[in-house]
Amino acid sequence: MFSDIRISIRLAVGIALTLVVVVLLMLPAVLGQLDAATERAEVRQLEDLHHTLQASVRDASAHALVTITAIVNAKGVGEALANRDRAQLQALTLPVFEVLKTNHNISQFQFHLPLATSFLRLHQLEKHGDDLQSFRATVVRANETKQPQIGLESGVAGLGLRGVIPVSHQSRHIGSAEIGISFGQDFFDAFKSQYKAPAALHIRADPDFRIFATTIPGKTTLSPAQVAAVMTGRTVTSQVTIDGRHWAVMARSVPDFSGQPVAVAEILIDRSDYVASHKKTLNRILAIGSVALVVGLFLAWLLSRSITKPIERLTHTAEEISRGKFEEKMFGAERKDEIGDLARAIGRMSASIKIAMDRIKKAAR
Repeated sequence: MFSDIRISIRLAVGIALTLVVVVLLMLPAVLGQLDAATERAEVRQLEDLHHTLQASVRDASAHALVTITAIVNAKGVGEALANRDRAQLQALTLPVFEVLKTNHNISQFQFHLPLATSFLRLHQLEKHGDDLQSFRATVVRANETKQPQIGLESGVAGLGLRGVIPVSHQSRHIGSAEIGISFGQDFFDAFKSQYKAPAALHIRADPDFRIFATTIPGKTTLSPAQVAAVMTGRTVTSQVTIDGRHWAVMARSVPDFSGQPVAVAEILIDRSDYVASHKKTLNRILAIGSVALVVGLFLAWLLSRSITKPIERLTHTAEEISRGKFEEKMFGAERKDEIGDLARAIGRMSASIKIAMDRIKKAAR
C-alpha cells in the first residue's frame, strides 16, 4: 500500500501525524494539571470563607457576651433581679436596650429565672412567665453550669445568635441574662459586601429545609438532598454557571452553641477568571501545536527534497545510460550516505554495461 505513495508525501504525513499525536497527548495532561491546581485553589479559598463566616458568628457572640456582662454588672441590676422587681429591672435596662437596638443590631434582651423561666423581655415587655426549657438549651445550660453560653440557637423566632450569662447576687445564683443579635439577611448582605462572596444559610423546616437568608443569584444552587447530606457532616462542592458567570460552590454545616449542626452554609466564589485562564491555556496550546505542525511540515518538505531530489537525478542518469549514453556524469558518487552508495552502484553497473556493449560490438565485426 505504501509503495504506491511517494516518499515526500509519506514523510509529510508521518511527521504531521506524530505532531498531532504529541499535541493530543500533551493537551489533556496540561489541562488536567491546570484543572487540579485551580480546584485546589478554589477549595482553599472556599474553606477560608467558611472559616471566616463561622469566625464572624463567634466574634458577634463574644461581643454580645461582653455587652451583656457589662450591663448585668451595672449597679442595681443584679439586686433588682434577685428581688424579682420587674419594674426596677426594666427601668435600669430598657434605656440601654433601646440604644443597643438602634446602634448595635441587638434585637433581643431578656432576663430569666432558674431554670429557664422568662422574667423580663425588654423586646416584648408584655410577655413573661413562660417556661423556656423545652427549646432554649442555652438558657438551661447557663443556669445549670453557671457558665456563659454563646453561639447560634434555634428558638421560637427562628435561628438566632445568642449570648447567655448566669447572674448572681451576693454570691447566690439568681438566674440568667440574654442578648440576641440579629442574624439573618443583614448579616449575609454584609458578608457579601465585605468578601465579594454570595452565601446562603439553610435551616430545618419540617419535613425539609428552608432558606433562612441568601445573597446568591437564584437563591441557592443546592438540592434538598444535598442540604440533607451536608447536615450529616458531608462537604458538598460543585461548579455552576448562573447568568453566564461561573461559580465554585462549597456547602458545609454550621454548628450551634453546643457544636451540633444547626444549619448549612452555602458559599460561592466567582471562578470566571479561572475559566478564562483555562481557555487561554487551551488556545495557547492549540496555537503552539498549529505552529509546530506548520514548521514540521516545512521540515518534512525539506527532508523529503533532500532525499527525493538526488533520487530523481540518479533516475535521470539511469535513463540516459539505458539509452547508451555512458558518458553521463554520475551525480552523487562522492557522497557518503545511501545516495552515494546508489550512485556508485549505478556507476559500476554503467561501466559493466559499457564493457559488455564494447565486447558485443567487437564480436559483431
